[in-house]
Amino acid sequence: MQDNLTMTSVHYSGLRIKRSLLHFIIGKLAQALAGITFLILLVRHMASDNYGAYVALLAVLDIFYLVSGLGLSTIAQRYVAEFRMKASSRRLLQFLNHLFLKRAGYSLVFVVLLLLTRQWLLPLIGLDLHEKWLLPLALLLITSASVFFLDEVLGALLFQGLSQSLAFFRSVIKLFVLFYYLHYSLPITIEWALILECGVTLTSLIIGHFIFRYRIGMQLSQPDMHDSYESPAMTTTARKFYGVQLVGQL
Repeated sequence: MQDNLTMTSVHYSGLRIKRSLLHFIIGKLAQALAGITFLILLVRHMASDNYGAYVALLAVLDIFYLVSGLGLSTIAQRYVAEFRMKASSRRLLQFLNHLFLKRAGYSLVFVVLLLLTRQWLLPLIGLDLHEKWLLPLALLLITSASVFFLDEVLGALLFQGLSQSLAFFRSVIKLFVLFYYLHYSLPITIEWALILECGVTLTSLIIGHFIFRYRIGMQLSQPDMHDSYESPAMTTTARKFYGVQLVGQL
């Protein structure tokens, strides 16, 4: 019991919570500034049908993340912190690796289902793309879901500084690329936006995992009694919340 209280005070101390909250507030404000600037410029220089398709694309990414997660979002929000407090750091890393692999696997399965039904589903959601753009779309769906999930995990670990830095990086890079295209009067289409989102998201995912694993690796402990920690109610709770999320999404 004393060990658990000690781990809680180390990982979720008042100072760390305040610092994480500060990083969250500053990060969100910076993202809002960059994001609003990006959208204002985009709506002024992008054809209305292309802009509508881009908005639909952003909505699809959010919906895809929720539907394809099968409860993993709840696990990230509620149980990563529990493992952080009660399990060894080695067990935590093993647990997180398992979650990341499941997140990528679920995304792959749902992307295949989406591609199999693309003839009627994509036009329905406003993304009637040419066949050659389906691979970038599939890659974006998989990488964006992984990035969203990484953000939730980082938040649960109070790594808001890293999480908000990655989000700000994505917003700023998109803004600079847009400035470049506007400066040289290059075409700004939905296909351009798709490639931009795909490249930025993939880069953010690679950098984010590299830094995250470095930070976690610095905290690895020797094997101990907590290396086999499990949370029996985790799967049942995640499934229940997943059902609630689906109803809310509908």
